[in-house]
Amino acid sequence: MKWEKWGAHNLAYLYEGILKQPKTALEWYKKAAKGGYANAIKDLAHIAHENNNNIEAGAYFIALINVKYSKAKVLKFLKTKWKLTDSELQKAYKLQLKLDIPKHYRGGIN
Repeated sequence: MKWEKWGAHNLAYLYEGILKQPKTALEWYKKAAKGGYANAIKDLAHIAHENNNNIEAGAYFIALINVKYSKAKVLKFLKTKWKLTDSELQKAYKLQLKLDIPKHYRGGIN
């Protein structure tokens, strides 16, 4: 299973970076994320941010708390680098609970 997630992520990277097919890349990133591949979840956060969807971007990053990053690191990044407001962080937290990924952060963000 690990190789399948890794392979899906690499296909996404190929479609995004080399073949310049962002829609197909997004589909493969989502498949890898659905399998729990943390780098794919992080890439989905960056894609959402690039598309000015800060709530979705924040949701993907919040889902990485205790999987790839600490809570403090994620919240600091989202507040200082991506400038999410407290209201946006609350919405992002709720959204990440609904993401089609195997693990969700349930510790709250306060």
